[in-house]
Amino acid sequence: MQCKGSDYAECGTNVSGTRRVCDSLSQTCSTQLEQAASLCEPCVSDAQCKTGQLCVMQTYDDPTDAPDGGELPVGYFCFWRQDSAGTGAPAGSCANARPFFATESVTSIDGVQASVCGLAVTTCAGYRHFRAESCTGADNDAACGDTRYATDGYCREVGAGSGTYRCTTPCLSDDDCKTGAACNTGSIPNYCNLQ
Repeated sequence: MQCKGSDYAECGTNVSGTRRVCDSLSQTCSTQLEQAASLCEPCVSDAQCKTGQLCVMQTYDDPTDAPDGGELPVGYFCFWRQDSAGTGAPAGSCANARPFFATESVTSIDGVQASVCGLAVTTCAGYRHFRAESCTGADNDAACGDTRYATDGYCREVGAGSGTYRCTTPCLSDDDCKTGAACNTGSIPNYCNLQ
């Protein structure tokens, strides 16, 4: 069924009564639900993101995959609008939304022009894997982050000698790490500490 990102009433609801949203790229109704995608989760429409967020194409500058130094398209994900308010929202400054510290002027999947708070040195997959994914050793970086990129996630030990490894992300400073985690700048490459 034909639809538009901002006009999706004809897409109906699920059995719980939650509205389905339009896939804005194909302009057809999807099975995705209104406001069901959380921060940094994939999306097909602005309406799929939570209040105060937009569905935006994430790009990533991976120096190992982009010989010209250009940014590569990752996919569409939900990001905070810089001007959004509420719990965890930037409230006008991306510094309030660690690690979504990078201010970016974008056009959303549905044509909304706004400033959003993005990730400066990792992808949404890297962000979601932080501490949540186990890996098998410092040589297993490929298990962390988006499998298309070599530098958006690292596998590091949780405390020296623990033998437990989890995924972490690269960082330039503490601002690139989730609140409560610090950037280990004594390592090459830098990464967000796991404890």
